[in-house]
Amino acid sequence: MANDALLQWTVPMDGVRAFDPASLAKGRDTLILLSKNGTGSGSAFVTALVRAVCKSAQQQAESNGGRLPVPLVLELDECANVVRWPELPEVYSFYGSLGIVLSSYFQSPAQAIAAFGKEGWEAIWGAAVTRCYGGGVADSPELQKLSNLIGDFDEVTDSANGSTRQRAILTVKQLGSMRKWRVVVFNSNTPPILVKARPWFRTPSMRRQIKRGVMA
Repeated sequence: MANDALLQWTVPMDGVRAFDPASLAKGRDTLILLSKNGTGSGSAFVTALVRAVCKSAQQQAESNGGRLPVPLVLELDECANVVRWPELPEVYSFYGSLGIVLSSYFQSPAQAIAAFGKEGWEAIWGAAVTRCYGGGVADSPELQKLSNLIGDFDEVTDSANGSTRQRAILTVKQLGSMRKWRVVVFNSNTPPILVKARPWFRTPSMRRQIKRGVMA
């Protein structure tokens, strides 16, 4: 933390309200963290804030019988770039039982592996209740893993004799060139399913809320 401008945010100042992780964890407010990757970014500062909020929420959950009365939802966009928290793979499953809901977004498995290591990425992927793949990955081995998870279907090769053969529901090629806004959803309790995503900025109600916020 050699950036003097960032360090000013960690020093109490008269007239400026101090950020209290415990109050945020027990309240209903929203904390939006923005940073960028690379030299001079605030990623270390952002990671420290996320960790502080999570630790406060964990303490409150443990003092409340093991679960938060109001779940804490963390949407960690560009997780590999701005939230390089080494403990994240270890707490991913554990936090869910406390009512701390983690949602992490990565550009690719390779990006996640670079940030958390192969074992760390596998721990995050394995602990997630719902896993989504939205295309854009060119890593054939990883796509083959997804294809295997999706499974096969019986293709009829001879209708007269009833001969069939097994083929992948979605091949590596198909997964690598998925149409925009198509997402494969893997859930612990249901078979994989292909869905059409609806971007928030195309949802009329959300657009009205954003417009009201900008006008305000």
